[in-house]
Amino acid sequence: MDRAIIGMPFDLAMQNSISRQQFYSRAQAVLAERDAMKDRIAALEAQLAAVKGKESAADHESLPLNACLRKRESTREWVLELSGSINGTNFSYRHTQPLSVLPERVPGLLFFGEE
Repeated sequence: MDRAIIGMPFDLAMQNSISRQQFYSRAQAVLAERDAMKDRIAALEAQLAAVKGKESAADHESLPLNACLRKRESTREWVLELSGSINGTNFSYRHTQPLSVLPERVPGLLFFGEE
């Protein structure tokens, strides 16, 4: 309806006082809707910026973890155990490598075979 009223030819829109009032009324309503949408977009952008700010602060936060590298003879492998807590959530992680891998290489990606 708005598109039809605002998009009508000038001669038709300004033909008489009723069509001029209709045109003016719809134009004012559309303008008010546009302003409300602009305010809503600004509020959402502010919320998004606040969330991004929290994420980036968390990205740079240092979270202490516990680590232990053990030799497990029964399975002939190294076991790297990591544990800690992130935002109140406790976790424990185990990463294994064969004993043929040098201890300093155990935390890296899996290594198979000779270099």
